[in-house]
Order: sequence, then C-alpha cells, then structure tokens
Amino acid sequence: MRIRCLAAAALTGAAVLWWHRRRVDQALAGERLERVLERAVHRRTRSELAATLVVAEATDVIIRAQAREE
Repeated sequence: MRIRCLAAAALTGAAVLWWHRRRVDQALAGERLERVLERAVHRRTRSELAATLVVAEATDVIIRAQAREE
C-alpha cells in the first residue's frame, strides 16, 4: 500500500514538473528560448568543469598521500 502511494506521488510530481516545463517552453518564443537554453548549457558546462577540477585535485591529494606512505 505504501509503495502504491509513493508511486502515485512520484507520478503526480513528474506530471506536474512536465506540465510546468511545457508551459514555460510555450511561453518563451523562438530566440528568447534559444538564449535561455544557451545560457543554461553554459552554466552547466562551467559547473561540470568546476566539478572535474575538484575531482582532479582530490585525486592528486590521494596520490601524494599514497606516495608518502610508501
């Protein structure tokens, strides 16, 4: 019973998000939508680059620590 309620809540939430996204897409027209999407991709790319740099730095720290132990 609990699983059915959770599944129904998840489906309802997904439907609400889809509906909202659809309305936003319809509200934004042509060039404006393209500019918004371009900025979103740019932000995503910057955040992925930052995350990659953090992982690289953490990897370097781990490698240096392992080298000191040996």
